[in-house]
Amino acid sequence: MPTVQFLGYQLKTAQPLQNKNRYLGYNNPAIDIETRCRIFADAALASSRHTSISPLATKIFVAPEFFFRGGSGGAYTLEQIASINAILDNYLAHPSFRNWIFFLGTAVGALPGQSGNESEIFNVALVRKGGVRVANGLERDTTLSQSKEDAVLIYKEYISEIDFLGENYGKLAQFHQGIRGKQAVLQGQTTLLKQVAGSRPGGNPDEAFRRTRQGLPAVSPLSDPSSEQSRSGLGGGSIFEMGGLRFVTEICLDHRYNRALDANPPNIDIHIVISCGMQPQYAITRSGGYLFSVDGFEFDPFNKVYLFKSQNRQVTPLKMGRYILMTDPKNWVHYKQDGKALFANGRGAVSISPPQPLH
Repeated sequence: MPTVQFLGYQLKTAQPLQNKNRYLGYNNPAIDIETRCRIFADAALASSRHTSISPLATKIFVAPEFFFRGGSGGAYTLEQIASINAILDNYLAHPSFRNWIFFLGTAVGALPGQSGNESEIFNVALVRKGGVRVANGLERDTTLSQSKEDAVLIYKEYISEIDFLGENYGKLAQFHQGIRGKQAVLQGQTTLLKQVAGSRPGGNPDEAFRRTRQGLPAVSPLSDPSSEQSRSGLGGGSIFEMGGLRFVTEICLDHRYNRALDANPPNIDIHIVISCGMQPQYAITRSGGYLFSVDGFEFDPFNKVYLFKSQNRQVTPLKMGRYILMTDPKNWVHYKQDGKALFANGRGAVSISPPQPLH
C-alpha cells in the first residue's frame, strides 16, 4: 500500500509591526532570495536525515505563506521569483530527495498597474519535485519548470488586510472599503493594490464570509471550474497532479472564500492550505485523502500545523509525530545565521507526521 509522510516547516512569516514601512528582509532582492533558499534547504536537509523519515513514503514538505516575502520592499519582480527554483535546484535536485514534493510557501511579486500609483500583486505558491532539476535557466525568466510534471505555481486570488504593511494593516473594513482602501506600503511607498488578473472580485469580506456560512458562494461562482486545472504548470490553477498524486492547493484567504469548494474537483488525494493567519475550514478530498495545512502567523509548530484525514465524509484530525528545531545551530549547513533578519522568531521548526496510508 502506498504511503505519504507530511512535513510542515512552521515559522513566523507574518511581519512585526514596529516598522510599518519596511518588511523583514534584505534590501538586495537577490541576496534576500538566496538566503531564504539556503534556510529552506537546511530545513529540507535536516528533515531528510531524521530517523522518523520513511524511505518508502512520498514526502510532502510544506512551508507557510510569505516564506519568500519580497525583501525589505515587500515584493519581488517576476524575474526574481523565477530565480527561486534555479537556486533551489542546487539543493533539492539531489537524488536523496527523489521521492519528495516541496511546497515552497509563497513568493510575493508586483507589476506596475495602469496608473503610476497601482501595483498588480502576485502571491504565488511554488510547488516542485525533489531529486530533479526543474528550472530551465534565467534566460527564460518566465518559464519556471521543464514540464508540468516537475513544478507548478498557484496564484492567490484575494488580498487580505494582513498581507501588507500600511496604515490599514489588520483593519478589515478600512482596508477593503475605506476611502483609502486596499492601499499598502511596497518599496517604501504607499500604493493601491490590485488583484492578479483573472481573479474573481473579492467584494466585501464580511459579506463573503456570511454567504459561505449560508451555503452560498462567497463571490461569483466560477463560470468554468475547469480553469482551476493546471495543465501547463504555469497557469496558476489550484488543481494539479505530481508524483502520481492529485492535489488541490489554496492560499490563505482563497480557502476562506471557498476557492476549491466552488471548483469541486473530483478524486483529490491531498488538499493543501498554505496560510498566514488562517485555520483550515473544510477538506475537499476523496475518502482516504488528506488535508494538510501550515500557517505562519505565529511561531507555534505544535498548533499551526494541521493534518486531517477524510474517510466516508468524516474528517478526523491526526497528530504530528516528531519535531526538528531549526533554531538549533547544529542544523545550519547552508546558512550559518539565526535568520532573524528575515523571520521574526528565526528559523522555526519542522513537524513530521508518521507515514500515512493512501487507500
